[in-house]
Amino acid sequence: MPDKVKSKSQRRFMGMAQAIKEGELPASYSPAAAETAGTMTPEDLEHMASESEKGLPERKRPRPRGRLGRERGPKEIKTTLRHIRKF
Repeated sequence: MPDKVKSKSQRRFMGMAQAIKEGELPASYSPAAAETAGTMTPEDLEHMASESEKGLPERKRPRPRGRLGRERGPKEIKTTLRHIRKF
C-alpha cells in the first residue's frame, strides 16, 4: 500500500489519475496525472483517492529554506561574507 495523502490537492490529483486510468477522463486532460496513473495500480489509486480530506491542509507546506530550517538572517549573512572576504 502507498503512503497516505498529505493534502487535499494531492487527494484530488489521485482522483484525477484514477479517472484517467479508468477511461473517464482523457490522458490529455493532465499529462502528469496520466503518468501517475500509468505507474500505479488501480487499487493503490483507489486507496489514495478515497481517503477523507478531513483534517488535511489544502496544500502541503513547502520545505524550510536556509540553515536550521529558516532563512538566513542579517547576522548570518554578515558572518558568511566576512569568511568569503578572507579568501
